[in-house]
Amino acid sequence: FKEIDMPETIARSNCLISLAKLKTSSVTKISCALKNQFGCIPYKKKIRFHRFLDEAIVDANLAMRPHLSIVDGIIAHAGAKGPAFGRPVPTHIMIAGDDPVAVDSCCAKIFGFNPYFIGHVRKAAKAKIGSMHGYEVILKGFQRMPKVNPEFNMLENFITATAIKFFKKDTLG
Repeated sequence: FKEIDMPETIARSNCLISLAKLKTSSVTKISCALKNQFGCIPYKKKIRFHRFLDEAIVDANLAMRPHLSIVDGIIAHAGAKGPAFGRPVPTHIMIAGDDPVAVDSCCAKIFGFNPYFIGHVRKAAKAKIGSMHGYEVILKGFQRMPKVNPEFNMLENFITATAIKFFKKDTLG
């Protein structure tokens, strides 16, 4: 995108800390550190980016890269229809790092996903925002790999995401 509007307080800040919840998303599979930056775009401007959500998430992180990304997973939010219709899952964990791609890769692994197959995570790594392999450093703090079984039905997710893209073409295009 040629430009992304951001709040003036972020544009003028010396340090940006992102605090997101650990949750699944029916559209992007996970909604954690990287997608949290998309939330900083003013609502009226945000709607036009939804057809290109993965790219918009990457661009938001290029424009507003956090110095520290924290994901609160004390009570995660998981499920195939997340986040709107997900369910609370106590995991008792917090994930933090200075690399939002590594943080999201760690979150993906916790949900049992391969980070490479999460569009915005892969594209953010390609844009050199961070590394999908950096999660290995974050995970050294864990005695064992925490896992959340989100009961994520990929077929249901595909149908939902396809329907959303189809209707967006008609309503926004």
